[in-house]
Amino acid sequence: MGRKHAIHHFVNALLAPLFVVCLCLLPIFFIFKFLYTIYLHLRNENMEGKVVIVTGASSGIGEQLSYEYAKKGARLVIVARREERLQQVAKTARGLGSPDVVPICADVSNVNDCKRFVDETINHFGRCKSLSISI
Repeated sequence: MGRKHAIHHFVNALLAPLFVVCLCLLPIFFIFKFLYTIYLHLRNENMEGKVVIVTGASSGIGEQLSYEYAKKGARLVIVARREERLQQVAKTARGLGSPDVVPICADVSNVNDCKRFVDETINHFGRCKSLSISI
C-alpha cells in the first residue's frame, strides 16, 4: 500500500504540472515551427553561379524545378530520357536566365547512367551544389 501511495504522490506532484507546462508550450512550439517553415520557403536563396543537377527534367516537377533554378541564375545539368524534350527545356532555361545548361540524356534507374551524369557535371563545372530528384 505504501508503494502505491508513493507512485500516486509522484504522479500528482511531478507529472501533472509537467503535463500542464507541455500543454501550454507545445502550441507555441508548433506555431513557431509553422512560421519558421513559411520563412524558409519564402526566402530567396542566392543560386547565382551554383551548379544544380535536376533529374526528370523533361517534364513535370523536374521541368518546373529547372525553370525555377534558371530564374535564380543557377548553372544547370538537366537529366532525362527524352532527348528532344530535354533540348527544349534547356533552351527555355537559358532564356529564363541560366548562364550554362548542360542537357544529359540518361536513365536514373541505371546506376552507370547516374555515375555518368554526375561525372560529366564535375568534369564540366568542377563541382556540384545540390541534387534534386523528381520522378
